[in-house]
Amino acid sequence: MTTNNSGASKSKDEIIREMIRHEDNLISARMGWMNALQGFLFTAFGMTVVEVIKNPDSKEKYCVLTSLYSVVGIIVAILTLYGISLATRAIENLLDCWNKISENRLGEHNCIFEPDVIGLRSDANLLPWKLLPWLFIFVWAILITYSCA
Repeated sequence: MTTNNSGASKSKDEIIREMIRHEDNLISARMGWMNALQGFLFTAFGMTVVEVIKNPDSKEKYCVLTSLYSVVGIIVAILTLYGISLATRAIENLLDCWNKISENRLGEHNCIFEPDVIGLRSDANLLPWKLLPWLFIFVWAILITYSCA
C-alpha cells in the first residue's frame, strides 16, 4: 500500500487502474485532436478544390496547397499512430504488472474473486484508434496522387 498526499492509502490495484485510465484518456485525447485537425484539413482541401473548379487556370498554384494539406494530414496521422502505440504499450506493461500481482495473490488465496483490472479486452485491429489513422493516411495518399493530375 502507498499513501497519497491526503493521507489515504491506495492499493497497487487502484494505482494500476488509475494509470491505465490515464493512458486510455491520452488515447482518447490524441484521437480527438487528430480527428479535429483532419476535419480542418479536409475542409481546407475542399475549399481549395472549389477554387480550382472556379478558376482552372490557377491549378498549379493550388496544387501546392492541396499537396501541403495531404502531407500534413499524413504526418498528423503517423504521429497519432506513434502516440497511440506508446500508450498501448504502456497499458500492456501495466496489465503485465497486474497479472504478476494477481498470480501472487492466487498463490496466497488459491483463487481470485476480484474483477479484472479492465473490462472487455479486444485484440481486433479494426478498433477506431487503430483503424482511423491508417484510413486517413490512405485517403490523403489517394488525394495527393489525384489532386495534381
